[in-house]
Amino acid sequence: MGARIRAWFEGRTSGTGSDAAPGPGEDLERELRRTQAQLVEARAEITALRRQKGDLRPALARVLKKTDEELLAYRYCAVQPAEDTCEWEAVTERCCLGGCDMGVYTFSAEREALLFSALLEAIGYRPDHNTACSSCYAEYRKDRIETT
Repeated sequence: MGARIRAWFEGRTSGTGSDAAPGPGEDLERELRRTQAQLVEARAEITALRRQKGDLRPALARVLKKTDEELLAYRYCAVQPAEDTCEWEAVTERCCLGGCDMGVYTFSAEREALLFSALLEAIGYRPDHNTACSSCYAEYRKDRIETT
């Protein structure tokens, strides 16, 4: 029976010369093989993710060694002085409706905010492009209800 199952999975004909439909036990064997293949794929993905995690260390070390001039030359996200304090902000997202600052992180020094921005870039952070802040979304909903 094992040779017949193997032949069926490989797409060969059965010993009778025609394609044989799988029997009840053969369905289980096919499901087992499919599950084993998924397990192999999942293990490969885990290995790739572990390797990628290890690749982050040199990238992060390069970012931490950058000079102020190098950090200023390329900013991944907006780095700006905070409005009412002597702190600095890194803005990671913008409202898609009104352009409001979202995902704002405050730092005591400009270099810290610039490093944060560079580290986000190094780890591959990608901001959402279709996120609205609550106040702009409420105004949008209000305008939509009034026009309908």
